[in-house]
Amino acid sequence: MIFKQIQSISKDLRPTKRELHWATYTLYVSTSLLVLLSAMSAVFSYNDPWILLNYLARITAILIFAYVLLRLTHLIYNFPKRYLSAILITIPIFLKVLYFELSSTIFMVLILSLLGGGLSNLRKPGLRSLHLKKQIIVLTILTFALSLCIATLVLYSIRGLKMDPMVNAAALSAENVVPINAPSPAENGPHRVKHLSYGSGKDKHRPAFGSETDLLTPTIDGSAFMEDWTGFGGWFREKYWGFNTSALPLNAHVWYPEGRGPFPLVLIVHGDHDMKDFSEYGYAYLGELLASRGFILVSVAQNFLNYSWSDYRGRIKNDNNARALLLLEHLKIWHTWNTKQNHPFFKKVDTTNIALLGHSKGGESVVHAAVMNRLKHHPDDMTVKLDYDYAIKSLVALSPVDGQYKPGGKRSSIQNINYLTLHGSLDAEVPSFLGAKQFERINFSDSAYYFKSGLYIKGANHGQFNSTWGDNDAFTPFYKGFLNLADLIPEVEQQNITKVYVSAFLETTLKNNKTFFPIFADYRKGRNWLPNNIYLNQFEDSRTSFICTFDEDADLTSSTLGKNAISSEGLTIWQEREIDLKKELKGSRGVFIGWQNPYSNNSSKGRAGEQTKPVELGNLWAQNPVNYPIPQYSIQIPQKKIRVDSSSVLVFSIAESEGEYTKLMKKKSNSANYEVNTVIRVNHKNTNHNKKTDTKAPIDFSINIIDHKGTQVSFKLSDFSGLQRKIKTSLSKIDHLEGKFDSEKIFQMFAFPVKEMLKKNPSFNPTCIASIHFLFDRSEEGLIVMDNIGFMQSLDH
Repeated sequence: MIFKQIQSISKDLRPTKRELHWATYTLYVSTSLLVLLSAMSAVFSYNDPWILLNYLARITAILIFAYVLLRLTHLIYNFPKRYLSAILITIPIFLKVLYFELSSTIFMVLILSLLGGGLSNLRKPGLRSLHLKKQIIVLTILTFALSLCIATLVLYSIRGLKMDPMVNAAALSAENVVPINAPSPAENGPHRVKHLSYGSGKDKHRPAFGSETDLLTPTIDGSAFMEDWTGFGGWFREKYWGFNTSALPLNAHVWYPEGRGPFPLVLIVHGDHDMKDFSEYGYAYLGELLASRGFILVSVAQNFLNYSWSDYRGRIKNDNNARALLLLEHLKIWHTWNTKQNHPFFKKVDTTNIALLGHSKGGESVVHAAVMNRLKHHPDDMTVKLDYDYAIKSLVALSPVDGQYKPGGKRSSIQNINYLTLHGSLDAEVPSFLGAKQFERINFSDSAYYFKSGLYIKGANHGQFNSTWGDNDAFTPFYKGFLNLADLIPEVEQQNITKVYVSAFLETTLKNNKTFFPIFADYRKGRNWLPNNIYLNQFEDSRTSFICTFDEDADLTSSTLGKNAISSEGLTIWQEREIDLKKELKGSRGVFIGWQNPYSNNSSKGRAGEQTKPVELGNLWAQNPVNYPIPQYSIQIPQKKIRVDSSSVLVFSIAESEGEYTKLMKKKSNSANYEVNTVIRVNHKNTNHNKKTDTKAPIDFSINIIDHKGTQVSFKLSDFSGLQRKIKTSLSKIDHLEGKFDSEKIFQMFAFPVKEMLKKNPSFNPTCIASIHFLFDRSEEGLIVMDNIGFMQSLDH
C-alpha cells in the first residue's frame, strides 16, 4: 500500500513535456534578462558600448560549446533535448558572463526550472484539469519557487546582512592612553591650493592631457620593459588610446601649494580598474589636503595599463613593472623642471624629500619603483640601463597586491625606507592583507632612523580609497548586488582615516614633524581625529632590539639572542612555524601558544563589552599552585645582550589564531608532576564559524619581568589593550546566508613603557633584565601567535 502511494507521488512529481518546455523558456528568458541587465549596467557605468561586443563574443562561444556538448550528450543519454540545451547554455552564462558561483548557479537553474514548470500548469486547461494530488504538488512547487525568486530579488536589492557586533578590545582601555593634543592632520593647512595637469598633448579622450594640458611631457618607449600589445586586445587598446608601448605618455594631475617652496614631492598612482573609468582623479581628496599642508601631490594617470573587456588572452603581463618604471620617469621630469629657469616649478620642488603612494596594483608598484630606483640595470634585462637614484624616503601602500610582478624572479624587498600600509576587512578585491607580506620585506640596516607601520581597518573596502571606484569591489556593476555591504563604513569615514594616516606619515617622514608620530604604533593616540571603529596597528622601527623573532631556526628553545633561552609550562600548544594568511604565507615565523586552564567551569566567558573575571581565576590558581600550575611561556635574556633603560618600551605583536587541533596533547610540567591531557578544538577553516564567539571578551594574560637580582614587576596585557578577537567578515550575501565567515591573523602591536613598570616597582632594575614570563592566567583558554618580542625607544621620547 505504502509502496503504491510512493509510486503515485513519484509519478506526479515527474515533469510533463509541457512543464519541461516552460522550464526551458523560463531559463532562457530569465538568463537573457539578467545578461541584458548586466551588459547595460556595464555600458552605462563605463560609457563604453563596445562592452556589448564582449558579451556577444562570450555568449557566442557558450552557444557553440553548448551545441557541441548537446550533440555528444544526446548520443549517450535519452534526456529532453530542449531542456538539456537550456541547461548547457544557462549554466556557463551564469558562471562566465554573470560571474555567479557554482552553488548559486545550480540554485538559480533549479529554482527557475521549478518556476517555469509550475507556471505551465496555469495555462489552459489549467489546474482544474489535474487531480487533487497533482494540484497540491504543483501549487507547493510554484509557491516555493516564487518565494525563493522574490527572496533572491530582495536579497539582491538590500545593502547586505550585518555581522554580530564585536568587542573593541583597544577601546576598553582607551582611558589609559592620552590622545595627542593637536589639530587633526586631516585638517587643511595654511597654503592656498592650485591645480594643473600635464601630459603628451595627444590624448584622444582626456582634454586635460590633450589639447587643454598645462604642461607638455615626452612619451616613453616601454617596449624594453613590458610586453607589446598584441592580438585583438592589443589592437583595440591601441585603437582606443592612439599609441602603443613604444610611446607611453606621462600624464598626471597636480595639486600644489601657492608659494616659493621648495615643497616635498609626493606621487600617487592608482591600481587596476576598467581602463575607460579613469582612476587618477579619485585621489583629489588627498591632493587638496596635502597641497594645503605644503606638499606637491602628483596623481599619475596610467589608465592605459588597466584591464579592458578586450583582453581575452589575459591582462597585460608585467604591467606592474611598467607602472614602476613610469613612476621613475615622472620623477625624472620633475627633477628637470626643478632646475629649468622660467618653468612654473623652478626651485619649488624639494627633491631631497620624495614619497611614493600606491593603491592596489599601484601599492605593489611603488615598492618596485623604490627598488629599481637604486639599481643600475633592470633586474630582468642587463641591457636595459637604469639611472635614477632619487631621494625616495617613504612609501605608502593602500590595499596593495603582492607578487604579481617579481623582479629577477623574486618578490621585492628593500632596506632603509619608511613604509605605511592600510587595509580594510571588507576588501573584496584583495581580501587578504598582502601589505603585511611586504611589511616583512622592509628591513633596516644603517644608522639613520626609519620605521614601518600597518593599519587594519574594520569595515573598510578596496574601492573607497579612490572616490571614482567607490563601494563596488566587484568586476562588474551588476555583481555589486551580491556584495555584502551592510557593515561597510561610509566612504567619507574611510577617506578621513586615509587622510589622517597619510598626512601624518608624510609630515613625520618628509618634514620631520613628530607631532603625529605615536599614532603609527597606537591609533588611540589620534582617536579624536578618527571615526569610532576597530583598528589594528603594526609597527617596527630601526631602533628596535629583538629578543625573539622566531626566524632563526627550528629549535623551540632558542631565541634571537641565544640557545636554550625559552621554556614553557602547562601549555597545550607550543610550536613555531610560518604564519599563514588567508591563502598565502606571511613570510615570517611566529610562536603559536595554546592553553586551557583547569577552572574553565568557574570562570566567566564574558559578553560583548565585558571583561573576563581574572581575579577569581587568579585566586583559584593561587589556592592550588602545585596541582594546577599556571600555563606560561618564559624567555631567559643573557646579560649585556640587549640595552634597556627607563626610556625603553617592551614591544611584541600578537594575533588570535584558530586551528583544528584534535590531536591529544600531553604536556608535563618541569616543576611539578602535573600532566595535562587536553584536546583543543578551535574552528580554523574560514567557514562555518560560530558567530556567537564574536562577542567573547578580548584575550588577556599577565606578564612578569624579573631582573638579575630577582626583583620582578608584573602587569596585565589589558593594561595596554586586550587582544582583539579575530575580525570575521562575509564578503558576499550568499556567504553570510551559508554561514561562511572569513577571518585572518592580523597582528596587533603591544607596547609597555619601562617608566610605567618603575611606577609599579621602583626597585626593579630594567638595565639588567634576566627573564620575561607570559602567564596565561586571565582568559580560560586561547590560541595565539606571537612575533617580534623586543625593546624599542619610546615614541614620545
